[in-house]
Amino acid sequence: MKRIFTTLILLCSLCIGFAQSGFVSIGNNISNPSVGSVSYTYGQVFASFIEAPGTGNISEGVQQPYLIIVELTDEICQDLDTNAKYTNNGFNIPIQNAGTFNDSIYLVAGSYLGYDSLTKLTLTVHPIYFGTDTLLIYDNQLPYLYALNDTAFDTLSTTGVHRVTLTTEYGCDSIIDVMIFAVTCPTDTSWVAPYNVCTVPANASVLPQPAISPADSTSPITLTNNVPNEFVVGDTNIVTWTYSVAGKTLSCDQNVFIAYPPCGDTVVAYDGDGNLYHTVRVACICWTKENLRPTHYTDGTEIPANYVYNAPGYSNTNSNLSIYGRLYDWYSAVNVPNGYVGTVSDTVQGICPTGWHIPTSLEYGSLASYTSQSLKTPNYWITPGDNSSGWTGVPGGYYSGIGFYQMSGNAYYWSSDTKTSVNAIAFTISFSCSYCNLDEEPMKYAYSVRCVKN
Repeated sequence: MKRIFTTLILLCSLCIGFAQSGFVSIGNNISNPSVGSVSYTYGQVFASFIEAPGTGNISEGVQQPYLIIVELTDEICQDLDTNAKYTNNGFNIPIQNAGTFNDSIYLVAGSYLGYDSLTKLTLTVHPIYFGTDTLLIYDNQLPYLYALNDTAFDTLSTTGVHRVTLTTEYGCDSIIDVMIFAVTCPTDTSWVAPYNVCTVPANASVLPQPAISPADSTSPITLTNNVPNEFVVGDTNIVTWTYSVAGKTLSCDQNVFIAYPPCGDTVVAYDGDGNLYHTVRVACICWTKENLRPTHYTDGTEIPANYVYNAPGYSNTNSNLSIYGRLYDWYSAVNVPNGYVGTVSDTVQGICPTGWHIPTSLEYGSLASYTSQSLKTPNYWITPGDNSSGWTGVPGGYYSGIGFYQMSGNAYYWSSDTKTSVNAIAFTISFSCSYCNLDEEPMKYAYSVRCVKN
């Protein structure tokens, strides 16, 4: 710290009753370590009787007090230490506060060449800047170069409080207590969704969270995020985490990928007869890609009502079986007795492979946004499709109990849902309709069957 120190000493005399008869020179530029230099100072000794010059006579006089006044000026820097004081020249002035302060010390005769003296001090305490600063940074920004107004001052290597000293006006230091919080962002994460859902609840799995150091601070620390209620399956969902402390905020983006469960080329299914089926994901659901054709349930029991299309012009039953599969009445499809009245489970296996079930009308309804053309194959249909969905629908027609109808024109697929005691819901793809329908159909009719992965 820099100190500017200026000393000026003057004499004031008080003469009472008569003129001064003799002066004694105190000195010119007398040096005194406690106050500096005394310049052109004159005074008179104290006495009760004064000798008249040349007479040898002593005449009674009035005691004449003389006072030396010492005027000092000094400058010093503010000190935040509660015990710090200015103690030069016998003063005792606290210097925790900035400003200009005046004080004086009176010293009796004999303290300064035999005279009384009064020391006056004008003390200027220059302010220092003392403040706090909070930094909220990423952990990979450590060590951190602390700077103000584009001027770098110190490299801070750890979290917590650091005292940074800055040199400012008058040579006085400024002190800043810098609190560093460092945030470690969470890792990206992914998990596999259940089958047959397009979204999953955000709380279906625990997300890795960011961390902050130090975590135990006197400043309130808040952590928020924009986690939605649900994540979209098959997409990367971005979660933003935000820390807030001391008016500062810092955010981390976390990629949350929800994968579909396996389906397609890596997944096949086998029915009760050992027939293999390929699979395809359409509208978030994993479907068998071909119409079913078993004659036995997976427990080995024979399926009571199963038919291969056979009608004039379509009498090649081997070809029909290979392309279109078999036709089943609703009772056989869901594996309930003929004439059954009631509902079945949403995941009833029926004639499906183990781990698969007859689709519900809701699951078939997920295909409603697809055009018939996108669900139909480019061949076998009166009006070919492009199969852009990959669902590979073929026009297997139906069996009414009397005859076979509408091969090459329409495809009918049983759902597990009933409408009445004798009717159930079927999914229909028609050569003449742009979109598909869910229709109420007699349970005794035999339709094609697809399956959905559990």
